[in-house]
Amino acid sequence: MMIKNENSEARFTHTIDIDFGAVSEPSVFAGCSGKVLSLDSATKQSSQLITINSGWKAQYAADIGALEVFVLKGKLIVDLKPVSSGSFVAIPMGVVKIEMRVEALTQLFVIYSPHFLPLDYYDGRLYFSDNKDRDWEVTEFPGELATNNQLHGVLSQSLRWPDPISNGRHGSTKGLLRLVCIAPGFIGDHRQESHPGCWEEIFWLTGDFFMPGTGRQAKGSHLVNPPGHIHGPLVSQRGCVMLVHTDS
Repeated sequence: MMIKNENSEARFTHTIDIDFGAVSEPSVFAGCSGKVLSLDSATKQSSQLITINSGWKAQYAADIGALEVFVLKGKLIVDLKPVSSGSFVAIPMGVVKIEMRVEALTQLFVIYSPHFLPLDYYDGRLYFSDNKDRDWEVTEFPGELATNNQLHGVLSQSLRWPDPISNGRHGSTKGLLRLVCIAPGFIGDHRQESHPGCWEEIFWLTGDFFMPGTGRQAKGSHLVNPPGHIHGPLVSQRGCVMLVHTDS
């Protein structure tokens, strides 16, 4: 299955059904095997699953685009610091040349953002988030979706920062990236929702999730909600952990 590389339509798939191809961008991973999950034709921002073989090493100067990397399997070593499975590293625009390598087969979820500016996020410095030091917070939902306390049981951690919440609006002008944990037995608000000015993608790391119109999601599922797309309600039997990414 080939994914149409546009973010203007709703899409639900499992990554096992997406064809592998040789990575071209970001150039640091050129030649590695990858699966394109999303691509914005205007900004060239992309999300990909990238598989790196044992012994790979490369240098990267973040003057052509920001990288945000969540390690799915194995270990990525960035400037001598190991980033293990379940951990995250961000390399914002403006970071000087750094070295990356792997010692064994490694799988990554990578967001490449050539339109980000040096001080958009992370204060322009390398940022690491270890899987052993999660600082989970109760997710604050817009008031109209939190009536009768129906949306309890959702925790999140901001991976991309700053990540402000103000008057029901989440994230900065170029989007958010969060690790989200939904508790077992979660039953969301019975109504549907949409995000008029916001594109959204979700990648499931583990667990189960059900939403009418898309069916049951599980580890490896990928969902795209374009601006204004009506979706929901949301339920989970055993709970789940997922990456949530938006463009505004």
